Amino acid sequence: MTGSVLAYIFRAFRIRLALLLVLLTAGAPLGATPPERGPRVAAPPTTAEADSTRAVRPATVAAPVRRPDAARLAALRARADLRYQPPGYRPRLTAWERFWRWFWDRMGDVFGSSAAGRTYKVLWYVFLVGTLAWVILNVLNLDVSAVFGRAPRAAPAYDVDVAESPFTDDLADRLADAEARGDLRLATRLGYLLALRRLADRDLIRWLPEKTNTHYLHELPAGPARDAFAALTRQFELAWYGEVVPTAAEYAAARETRAALARAIGALTGSAPAAPAVPSPFAAAA
Repeated sequence: MTGSVLAYIFRAFRIRLALLLVLLTAGAPLGATPPERGPRVAAPPTTAEADSTRAVRPATVAAPVRRPDAARLAALRARADLRYQPPGYRPRLTAWERFWRWFWDRMGDVFGSSAAGRTYKVLWYVFLVGTLAWVILNVLNLDVSAVFGRAPRAAPAYDVDVAESPFTDDLADRLADAEARGDLRLATRLGYLLALRRLADRDLIRWLPEKTNTHYLHELPAGPARDAFAALTRQFELAWYGEVVPTAAEYAAARETRAALARAIGALTGSAPAAPAVPSPFAAAA
């Protein structure tokens, strides 16, 4: 049994040896020597490599300096499309342009920063609160003028249909009626209109609807008539435009001023002052 094993191993060895010889014979003949190789030649450099080598290579000969043509250079400088702005260039701006640049810069600071969202929110809330307050004030018909200043004093009802012209026929009757009813604010106005009519009837002023009380004051000559009319004008404007209801004593003082004006008019024109059509209870208080 040992001999058969050895025979099997020997036979397998011969087969492998034969296969090795076949392979060596097919690849190259026995005794052949490999071809000799020459020195290795480097490949030519590429364009990029040549440019980089040329950039760092020191120049051995100085290149000649070529100057551009002066006329051509002047023509190029005159072209607007070739005028480039250097760093830090600031164009010349008018005052109006500077204002708008400043304005939009401030708007950019407010709305272009990280706090822009909060700014929009605050403005939106302010708008909502203002709108709500306006609606409430209009719906409830509230007057907030007393919060910021003097509230107008309450005045009794008066006839708002009184003609602006002092030449109304029933002006004296209206004055007497207002005094009888105790409407002293309206009576002050009607008495002033009567004074204007008396001045116009004596040709001391020229009444026109577009004139003011100051115009009539300047038309009067200096003297008692002008002084009395100036005092009467102050009393009238305080009661009518100032919305101050005069007391009985204040209205009596206004009546006395009208009487003084009537006496001064009579002295200027040489005529007696006109007496009141109806006796007034305020004459005694004067």
